[in-house]
Amino acid sequence: MKALIFGSNGYLGSNIIKTFTQIETINNYFTDTVNFSEVNSAIKITQPDLVINASAKVNEDLAETNIAYWQEMIKVNILGSLHCLKACQLNNIKLIHIKTPFEIAPIDDYSLSKIAANSFVDAKKYENMTLKILPGWFFGGINSKQFDALLVRAVKEKKSLGITNNSYCVPVYMPDFCKELENVIIENKFGVQTISGTESCTRYEFANCF
Repeated sequence: MKALIFGSNGYLGSNIIKTFTQIETINNYFTDTVNFSEVNSAIKITQPDLVINASAKVNEDLAETNIAYWQEMIKVNILGSLHCLKACQLNNIKLIHIKTPFEIAPIDDYSLSKIAANSFVDAKKYENMTLKILPGWFFGGINSKQFDALLVRAVKEKKSLGITNNSYCVPVYMPDFCKELENVIIENKFGVQTISGTESCTRYEFANCF
């Protein structure tokens, strides 16, 4: 089984490639998912059994202050996802789509951009070709720029942080997430599958564990 990974040099993509042992991964960090022709061409050339779209813009804080980044985030997270979806349909292969843990209570434009893409990916017409993964809040693994990495830098530099205590999520260790993702794919599941930890916490509570 071969999986084409769009965004393979990002946080999620690089951890998938490092972790998968049973599924052959095709590293793709150069295709612009905002360009449908590039997405479709990459699929036709590599002939994968499935596509994992790990390409996303996730810096919600920057998106609130930088309009150029906000525009890019909207294009990649919405249009890029739809291009992967349509290209997979046209080539009759499966799409693995990563959702956001903040779907129920979106807290920023990043969450809203992911929810907008989900309105297509979750549609009944695509249910026989999609596996939607609802993750917990990622931490750890390689190339992490997540909240845990920010905490480590703050401790090393002896800097204080203003940390929110009003938004709950379920943390999931990235290598564990990737291992379970591979298992779910091998089991040939469809629909929505949740891969997360077992306990919820706020960022403040998470930080107290350091």
